[in-house]
Amino acid sequence: MRLRLLLPRAAGSARLRVGRRLEESADRDTERVRQMRQGVDREVHAALDARDVLESEVDALPELGLRPAALPPELGNPPSHPVHDAFRFELSHPRKVAKWALSKHKAIVLVSYFEVIREEPRMKNRHAIRALPLRFPPLSVALAAKVMLCLHSTGCSKSATEAPDASAGTASASAAPSVDWDAVAARALPLYDGLRKERNQAEAQRMFREACEHHSQLGCAGLGVTYIAGVDGTGKDATKAGQLLGKACESKVARACSALARMYLGGVGVEKNGLKGIELARTACDGGEPRGCVTYARALLAGANSVPKDYKQGLELSKAACEKGLAEGCEVEADVHLDGLGVPRDGKVAQGLYAKACEAEQASACAAIAVQLLFGKGVPKDPKLAVEHATRACDLESQKGCAVLAGALVDGVGIKQDTSRARELAETTCSHDEADGCALAGWIARRAGKSGDAANYFKRACTLGNAAACKQ
Repeated sequence: MRLRLLLPRAAGSARLRVGRRLEESADRDTERVRQMRQGVDREVHAALDARDVLESEVDALPELGLRPAALPPELGNPPSHPVHDAFRFELSHPRKVAKWALSKHKAIVLVSYFEVIREEPRMKNRHAIRALPLRFPPLSVALAAKVMLCLHSTGCSKSATEAPDASAGTASASAAPSVDWDAVAARALPLYDGLRKERNQAEAQRMFREACEHHSQLGCAGLGVTYIAGVDGTGKDATKAGQLLGKACESKVARACSALARMYLGGVGVEKNGLKGIELARTACDGGEPRGCVTYARALLAGANSVPKDYKQGLELSKAACEKGLAEGCEVEADVHLDGLGVPRDGKVAQGLYAKACEAEQASACAAIAVQLLFGKGVPKDPKLAVEHATRACDLESQKGCAVLAGALVDGVGIKQDTSRARELAETTCSHDEADGCALAGWIARRAGKSGDAANYFKRACTLGNAAACKQ
């Protein structure tokens, strides 16, 4: 009896719950539809903006080698218009068009047309209005739209370009607008050499390789440089680097000659030859490459590799490189002022130049200013600031910077004492042939009563050029 009385109540509660769920589902559907409408509206406005810019930038088409006979006054034409059909093709065959566009090295891909979105709602969720600058960010939405307009319009000259076949989704090689591959390689340079936050070495290497494959010697030079230092530290290949740089240098690419000079000076991938290295550095410097000038300036200041000492010219070359924005040039100029090479010693000037180079992520300059501040070389001692610069140098993978930081950690100078971390840093830098790191590792081992290890570290430090370690 009780069960019979409860059944109607349970059924009523179930109906209420189902009703609430249906209402909630309807609300969610309504919200999704509202969001979809807002998205379509945004796409329409974006397309209209692109159309307005398109109509005002028609003169830019010749720069791409495109010669349209005429452009329609408006883009809001009936579906039978070839432009409209072209954008319908864009929406219907995105993969084919993307493949074709990539093969032509231009960002002419997936540029939708708002009339297609408006008239064919079923497509709106598949491909929103886009202009994807896959290879060249400077291409605007409007410029990409203009290229597509020319490619698909009956008014575009066949001698200029050719539309992709809608059935096959491909186009002949002659359809590609001309590309300045040296310019592509030039755009890749800051991606490889720039500050860490701006760097994308993998993308830079891809651009260099592609430019090199299209016979750009500047691209081959950049690719060779990536094989010396690797991409984010990996993929080094000195043999390939030498081959690429040698050919590019023969083609008068100054950057290639500069990089090849350092390979010969250091014996990296080639037999060490200081005279040839200096000759290549001079060639690069004469060609306007600041890195080549800095390499030659170092030789002039040190009188190395049979180059007569010339402090004045060495300072001039390093200063000019610094003014061109090369951080290494600022560091060499700082060395001249710190050591008084042909000029009065001036620690403050040196400190300013080191700081400038350090800001540009020249790791060795950060280490140099740390040493200067830690020991008061021409400036007041500032252990805390010295540790900050040493830490930054170490983070930038300067073994010298890590050794300086380890020294501060041993005695707790400017930082809390941490012998364990100091030992780890010292031993790591010693394994990377940093003489001061080996010497410090020897002192730490001796304090710990490990005389055998200490002797080995001192011997290695002496071999690497630390004179004090030779006396231990």
